[in-house]
Amino acid sequence: MKTTAPIFVILGVINGALALMQGFLIPPEHQAEFSISAKEYFLYSFIMFALGIRMYQKSAQLEQEME
Repeated sequence: MKTTAPIFVILGVINGALALMQGFLIPPEHQAEFSISAKEYFLYSFIMFALGIRMYQKSAQLEQEME
């Protein structure tokens, strides 16, 4: 869990940035061609980021309890 948490955080940040770029740089008439909207993409990115932060907190807590 300790190694996957940073991966989730990094992927969440990258996907969040890509979702913002999709929302601001691509005209709305062209966004209909994508499978998900920019809002959904940003929401999924935030969930991934929050899950990574929570996994990191939980692993740090478990490490602290073991000491």
